Amino acid sequence: MTLHRSSIRRPSLQEIREIFPSATGVGIALPEIGRGLVVGFNRLATFGDELKIDGASSQVTHAPLFELTRTFGFVVLKNCRVHNIPVEQASKLSHGKDGDGKFIQDPFHYDIAPPENNLGLPPDDYMSAIYKNSPEAREEDTLYALEGDVKEAIRKLDKDDLPDEVVDALSEMERPDYHFRLYHPQEQGARQIVRAQYPDFVENVFRLITDGRKYRQAWLKDQWDIFIHANTYRDGLHARPTGHMMMSTEVPSNPLCGLYLFK
Repeated sequence: MTLHRSSIRRPSLQEIREIFPSATGVGIALPEIGRGLVVGFNRLATFGDELKIDGASSQVTHAPLFELTRTFGFVVLKNCRVHNIPVEQASKLSHGKDGDGKFIQDPFHYDIAPPENNLGLPPDDYMSAIYKNSPEAREEDTLYALEGDVKEAIRKLDKDDLPDEVVDALSEMERPDYHFRLYHPQEQGARQIVRAQYPDFVENVFRLITDGRKYRQAWLKDQWDIFIHANTYRDGLHARPTGHMMMSTEVPSNPLCGLYLFK
């Protein structure tokens, strides 16, 4: 079982306003494990203005927010938008339909840059953020759970009707030295097998994790949220489930982009 973090103190609103001056509320999303800080704004706030930084870059340097994210595993900004980042700068999140006409699932992982776009930093030296670049809804949620809880849920999966190749990939994910890193040469193979051949993987795993130890971020129409998560091994993973069946003329709505947070 993963270490509890319920002893982590919730910061006061006054402390949060040292980072986000317009914040009007703060709470812990998962108090049982002390993970996830939710910061609310009564009026639509702008990320760059709150942090007093140039909001036109996808690479953000802000030590207090970096440490806040490291402490709580993820930070959700409710009613706060990222503004003016050029489309060519923003990190493009995976999207599109698979062979069955569904929104492609993105199995649990840490955000590690691909080899051809390496940031040149150790993985625990940057955080990642997901934000909407339009008011449109995103069809599928972003799911968050601790690495230990994901591994425990994988062990509990009903594997009787799964192909042998998928069972072997799941067994690899259960190993103590497997850490769900994107583009990792020893971990990518199992991820791709599960991604392609086990479309219910993300939802089945998430369902087996106890309520209070997992978080679901919805991307609703006309709601502006930012989801910032830590890239620290043995901590929190995020994922996207497989989407609903779509008509041949339907394109998955994916108004999400990403940015990097540095210390």
